[in-house]
Amino acid sequence: MNVRQPGKVNLKRWWIRFWVGMWCGAIAIGCQADLPGSPLQSIAPPATTGSSVTVMRVVSGQTLEVQSTDATSANNETVRLIGIQAPAYGQNPWDQAVKTYLEDILLGQIVQLEWDQFQQDNYERKLAYVWLGDRLINQALVAAGYVMEEARSPNLKYDALLKESQNRARLLGLGIWNPEQPMQETPSEFRNS
Repeated sequence: MNVRQPGKVNLKRWWIRFWVGMWCGAIAIGCQADLPGSPLQSIAPPATTGSSVTVMRVVSGQTLEVQSTDATSANNETVRLIGIQAPAYGQNPWDQAVKTYLEDILLGQIVQLEWDQFQQDNYERKLAYVWLGDRLINQALVAAGYVMEEARSPNLKYDALLKESQNRARLLGLGIWNPEQPMQETPSEFRNS
């Protein structure tokens, strides 16, 4: 007959709880870097690719109107942020929250556009990663739970970073991932319903 020894079982449980606690703590510490208002994960902004532009208007949570800082062009261009899918128009309150956030931090600012493989979509919008100083705005939106990451080949330069940021936002229940008021449908599902 096999008799359990209470001391050994408790010690074994203690070690399991200890390692689970350490693992959860490590995840929580790693997630703190992406909390709104905290410094984002450090990535070096592009050195030479793209162009400097002034943000003239925020069209939506994933689309900006910009004007070149170069004096040769006075026309505004439309830029679609790569790697994200923002809540669709009418998907309240998230559609307005992301637009307001972008207006607060980008309107009138000079930003750096970084290109990937495809530089334009079928709607003749420029496709870019948007940098404000050393902040990758595409990632900031995902990390704060304002938008979903959306990989679209071949523009995958920051795909792993965006996926990691989304996983952290989901784990922390930020923005569209808030368990008390989650976004019920993806933007694509919402537009098609």
